[in-house]
Amino acid sequence: MPAVAAAMVAFTGIALAGCARQPPPPITLRQLDETKFADVVAQHRGKVVLVDFWATWCAPCVELFPHTVELHRKKAGRGLVVVSVSLDDLEDEPQVRKFLERQRAAFDNYIATDGGSAEAWDALGLKSNLPQLKLFDRNGKLRHHFPESDTIVTPADLDPAVEALLAEPS
Repeated sequence: MPAVAAAMVAFTGIALAGCARQPPPPITLRQLDETKFADVVAQHRGKVVLVDFWATWCAPCVELFPHTVELHRKKAGRGLVVVSVSLDDLEDEPQVRKFLERQRAAFDNYIATDGGSAEAWDALGLKSNLPQLKLFDRNGKLRHHFPESDTIVTPADLDPAVEALLAEPS
């Protein structure tokens, strides 16, 4: 009987250790000179690339970002690459990094060197509001720029477009 009890204690310890909260993945956050944005997409040729432009001060961005993380988690194995570009100011980098860690954003993350300035928006080809997401096909061609109208982008807009590009032949 003592052997059974010891085994149960050991099993319980292993089970509880497996339930412990895992530390967030290491987050890389690099500065992005907007003139180099094309290089970010080009380095992933052969993959479908989703770029999420967001900021910590943007409530709809913060609301949508977990879905971006989930897309990465579910579809990376099928050829989806996710990249995030924060339009926060450089001095807010610690706040950006903390947000990314909480979200477990284990993909390429950038912070625009010019923050949310008009120059950054122009160089990145952004429209009037955030969040904005750009979806590139496996050849690096921009196929979708969300939102495609003056509305807020939703998973219902994004998911079918991602799925369609993933289904296209390599």
